[in-house]
Amino acid sequence: TNHPKVAQLKQFYLQWLLSTQQEEKAGELQEMEGDYIRAIELYLRGGMAAKAATIVQKHNVNYSQELLQKIVGGLHLSGLHDRAGELYERMGQVSPALDAYRKGHAY
Repeated sequence: TNHPKVAQLKQFYLQWLLSTQQEEKAGELQEMEGDYIRAIELYLRGGMAAKAATIVQKHNVNYSQELLQKIVGGLHLSGLHDRAGELYERMGQVSPALDAYRKGHAY
């Protein structure tokens, strides 16, 4: 059975994770709750663009172009150009996808 304060306890735990710079754990928590956009934002804040990109691949939600661009930027910063290319392709941006694939030597 659910504890009567389960939502409050989850929120408290999430805040604690964030205050102790545990964005990855907080992102995983949000992902398990089905809040994919919040999870992506937390992963990006923690410098984990690859985890953010994996959510986009696993959960076909209508993500904003702005959020997808942030993920692409993080992937490039991490040197994950081939993953950035995949995301550009998903966004229908063929030219940037090809450039990213070339940078990542994924051809």
